[in-house]
Order: sequence, then C-alpha cells, then structure tokens
Amino acid sequence: MLRGFRSSNRGLVKFALEFEGYNVIIPSYPGYDATEELQERHTALAYAKFIRDFADFLKLSDVTLIGHSFGTLVGLIYATEYPGRVKNLVLIAPIPKPNTSVKASSLYFRIGQILPPPLDYKWLTSRLIQDPIRRYVIQSRHRDIKADIMDEGEQELRELKPKINTENFISVGEINPEAWLQKLNIPTLVIAGSKDRLTQLRDVLRTYTRPGIDLTVVPGMGHYAPSEIPGQLKTIIHTWLEKNE
Repeated sequence: MLRGFRSSNRGLVKFALEFEGYNVIIPSYPGYDATEELQERHTALAYAKFIRDFADFLKLSDVTLIGHSFGTLVGLIYATEYPGRVKNLVLIAPIPKPNTSVKASSLYFRIGQILPPPLDYKWLTSRLIQDPIRRYVIQSRHRDIKADIMDEGEQELRELKPKINTENFISVGEINPEAWLQKLNIPTLVIAGSKDRLTQLRDVLRTYTRPGIDLTVVPGMGHYAPSEIPGQLKTIIHTWLEKNE
C-alpha cells in the first residue's frame, strides 16, 4: 500500500487491518518518518524508483499494489516502468491529469519553496489554511472519524519537512498519468468518490475511463476514503481480486 501526499501511515494502517489473511506492507517514502532524504528531488518518479529498490530488497513479486491519492501516481509509474512486478493495481482517489486547480494550488507551495526557514515551515503548516481545507475535504458524519482524521492532519503538520512537501506537490503538476496509462497492461481497478473534493470525479473519469481499467464510483465517498470507509473499500477490492483470480 502506498500512502498519499503528506499523509502519515495511520490512515493506511487502519485500512490494512481490514485485510485479514493478507501480508500487507506499507513502506515509508524517503524523507518521511525516520527515512533518509534522497539526493535528487522527491518526486513521484523518484519514489517509484525507491519502491523498485525496496521490492528488490524484500524479493517481492506478483504483488497487488494499492495506492491512494499521490500514491496512485507512484504506483502507476512503478507498475509500468518496471513491468512484471505487479500482478494487480488498485488506484483509490487517483490523481487526474494536471488541471487548473492543481496549477493554482502549486503557487501556494512555490511560495513555501522560496521562503527562508522558519518562515517556510510556518507558511506550509498554517492552521488557518490547513484546518479548514481538511474539514472541507472530510465527508464522514461520524464525530470519532472526523476527530481521528483531524488528529492525523495535526501529526502531519508537526512532522512536515518543507523541502519534501513542496517537491512532492510540485511534481504532481509535472506528471500526466495518461503517459503511463497508455503503457498499462495489468488488471487495474480505479475507485473514485462521488464527493471527492480534491480529485473530483469528472476529472478522474476523463483521465481513467479507458479499455482495460475497471472503474468503480462509490456514492458519498470523499478523498480520505481509507480512513473514512476502510471496510467498504476492502469489500470492493476483495470482490474485484476474487474476480481476477
């Protein structure tokens, strides 16, 4: 399982616990948690190379790779650039091809990129900006789930590294997933939410509706689906995997 942009592993751990009987691995990207930073920019392409080395070290093959948000770009690039390693690919709330919204948002991160420390950290972790955005994106009506997602967001802000954060997001605007989708030749499931306010459904459909991709739209699903509806996601994925056995 590959995590999303700036997320901790907490949301995916909650999701992974639904997969009883499976061997689930959630790697940390370079520059996150206790991992060392890369010598090159921290982009989705660089992370795909890291996943290649990570999989080689663990001698992993024929895996089912599940990516969420930013992790869908990493997973898509990995699965196509290094063929024969991934058996099934699942993309949850996938990143569409670059649009006006992404380009506009990149300005916020480019400002953070040019600010000197500690102003860059203060800018990128401003609760006046970050908290309302997270509340806007959350779709669950359950108080405990909302509180847990907000707490996870607070943890992410405390641990944020401006250099990693800005390089991650700016790389999203530089990548058009269609270039890799054209080379995709393994069973692929795309799960999109009807109420996803970050990767909006119309953009996901324009990018990922193509032969060879099974696309499931979940009514009411938002962007934080692994944290909000882990059981429902697991059922969708498990049913699809059984169909492809």
